[in-house]
Amino acid sequence: MKQIKAIGWDLDDTLYQRSDFYRAAFETMQKNVIHIHQSFETFYRIFEVHSDIEYEKFIREGKAKEQYQLDRILSTYKYFNCEMSVEQATIFQALNEYYRQHLTLDSEIIHVFEHLQAAGYDLFILTNGPSIDQRNKLNTLQIN
Repeated sequence: MKQIKAIGWDLDDTLYQRSDFYRAAFETMQKNVIHIHQSFETFYRIFEVHSDIEYEKFIREGKAKEQYQLDRILSTYKYFNCEMSVEQATIFQALNEYYRQHLTLDSEIIHVFEHLQAAGYDLFILTNGPSIDQRNKLNTLQIN
């Protein structure tokens, strides 16, 4: 029987919930910048679709990262018949970056890591995002 020696974890939406910092940015926008009559859940579902479309353009067509980030915001708000300015989209992205810098691991995940390491398992993290972004998340989460 083959024995398990290592356990891998996906970074995004496994070790932390990506939607958390988007929710914080959305709620701040709703209160202070531009309001749409949608719940965060509805907004985020559409935002994920537009993010995937724009990310493909970033990866496959060489679209600039900053432009991809703004375009996904602009197209999501446009979907909800809300004409957002580039300045407002820039604010959303800045809020997103701010809240992303305050990611934390759930204490239960830390406990699981400690237990598995004590049991002799090698742990590793899988991720497919841009290297610098993913390293920044790992640093913020204090994962070595």
